[in-house]
Amino acid sequence: MIHEEMVHLSPGASFYEVEVSLDAYAGKDIYIAFRHNESAEVMENLYLDDIVVEDIPMTPAFRGAETLNFGSVLDINPAKKAYYVVANTGTEELTVEEVSASAELELEGLPMAIAPGTEDTLTVIMGEVHGDSYAGQFVLSTNDPENPTVTVQVMAAAITAARVTGFHFEDFEAGMPDTRSEEQDADRSGQDARKRHFHHRKRPGESNDRLGIMWKWAMIRW
Repeated sequence: MIHEEMVHLSPGASFYEVEVSLDAYAGKDIYIAFRHNESAEVMENLYLDDIVVEDIPMTPAFRGAETLNFGSVLDINPAKKAYYVVANTGTEELTVEEVSASAELELEGLPMAIAPGTEDTLTVIMGEVHGDSYAGQFVLSTNDPENPTVTVQVMAAAITAARVTGFHFEDFEAGMPDTRSEEQDADRSGQDARKRHFHHRKRPGESNDRLGIMWKWAMIRW
């Protein structure tokens, strides 16, 4: 291999640093020589200093956030999802596996094998939570010598969903009521109670089911 590079020194500078990769010759015996092709009129002499041949270790490098925030979630939603991105900024394939996770958390997408200079996404699923907030964590293991284990803190603000605490049921098989009750009329003070009555005379052949639908519509329109 011949590496050629045109050197342009900045005004006042006397040295220029050059770096050449020898990855293609890993495990082989090689001969390194330096040749100066410039004419003596431009640069008479070439001086070399601090020549170093380094064996740069091939290692993966884990990069990921320390926290994962779900934001505001409904406490009765059983399938809340958030996404955690893992990047490999090293020079070797990064492997990621699950060690543990809080009971409310489930991890999808593991194990991972991430090529150098790329990233992958882990799906984190949160089960039903209670209270005003949530705090949990999950732990990952990697082959990054600097980060053999990674702990990610998980948080969320729980919003209590509206719940039905009672309902009114009318047995239409027993017949249709002619009017609403006096108690219901009393709740609408200031209005003419006669306007709130619901009257319907059953026609020959008309089913109770249809009357039930009409009565429900009248209650909704109330």
